[in-house]
Amino acid sequence: MEEKMSNKLAIIVLGYNRADALNNVLNSLAKLRWSGERIPLIVSIDNGGTPEVNAVAENYNWHLGEKRIVIHENRLGLKAHFMYSGDITEEFENVIFLEDDLLVSPYMMDFCMSYISSYCDDDRIAGASLYNPILKEGTGCKFYQIDDGSDVYFLQQPYWGNIWNKHKWQLFKDWLVSYQLDNSLLPPHIAEWKDTSFKKVFVQYLIETDRYFVTPRVSVLTNNAEAGVHNTTAKYQFQCPMVIGTKIYNMPSMDQSLAVYDAFFELSPQVIKKVNPYFSEYDFYVDIYGQKRKDTKYEYCLTSKEAKSCIKEYSRQMKPEELAPLLSAEGGGLRFCKTQDIDATLTQRQHALSRDIESNYMIDAKTLMELLKKKIKEKFGR
Repeated sequence: MEEKMSNKLAIIVLGYNRADALNNVLNSLAKLRWSGERIPLIVSIDNGGTPEVNAVAENYNWHLGEKRIVIHENRLGLKAHFMYSGDITEEFENVIFLEDDLLVSPYMMDFCMSYISSYCDDDRIAGASLYNPILKEGTGCKFYQIDDGSDVYFLQQPYWGNIWNKHKWQLFKDWLVSYQLDNSLLPPHIAEWKDTSFKKVFVQYLIETDRYFVTPRVSVLTNNAEAGVHNTTAKYQFQCPMVIGTKIYNMPSMDQSLAVYDAFFELSPQVIKKVNPYFSEYDFYVDIYGQKRKDTKYEYCLTSKEAKSCIKEYSRQMKPEELAPLLSAEGGGLRFCKTQDIDATLTQRQHALSRDIESNYMIDAKTLMELLKKKIKEKFGR
């Protein structure tokens, strides 16, 4: 009979049918530099795996503790497999959850242990991501965060490489009992996903309960996004810079942070009020990237959408754009106005992408169009 592991922390890696991907993430784990307590490793393989996948798991030598291989004979699918991984917290208290298309930094554990010690008692925190998104979902634009001097920020999105905690996971499970899908709460691109998506469910949980994920400003893993269940081809734009040296992390509470973002990647109005007292007397929401429905619960809005009249108008030239209202940099493009005066257009994705290219790349529109036409011809033959 297999001996039960009793540690307070484990790493779980999910596999299915990609032997090379599983081999890559396990090889990156072999380079972890960690001198603390031993850490059990669980390799969880869906649908019986394949001979190649199973052999990778069997032959792998885990240097930091015990290794357990779990082969699920029946097909779980990603959502149920994710749920299985979170439920491992019943045994280990804290679980570092990795998919097979990730590569971890040798210094990943510095971040993980600092997170566990800093936020375990704060129920506003639902978990941690080990990946810092450099692109905003929904617009595909670059994501610049406000730098408040700390090493983390807070985001209502669970990105790759998660840390699950027993108590925090149970809060999610309790909420899940009465869960009903509400696409009106979700960013437009997430609302379009299949209802079987784990992330779609979890983002709604974060929004409804006003909880956040702690996210490193520099990732401690990167995402190869290799071809698989959700991607027919690899998407290497998800590769990102990551830490390759030891680090002592500065992890503030949410109350101290000036970088708190909702599920739309919009900065919290409370942060704006904290930095710029001008806004303190107003009840408003933030829609700088133009992805939100008009929210009539709030009398005012800070937005990039057109409006019939404005109270104040701020520059859109700064990076991130939120710096302009924070620092009262007046100009054109960001409007602080009454909600009733906003153009009701739901999304401005194409406009956001064109602005992003103009703002971040030294390329003129004519050259860009020529490059796009060439790429389309190469891919589609026309």
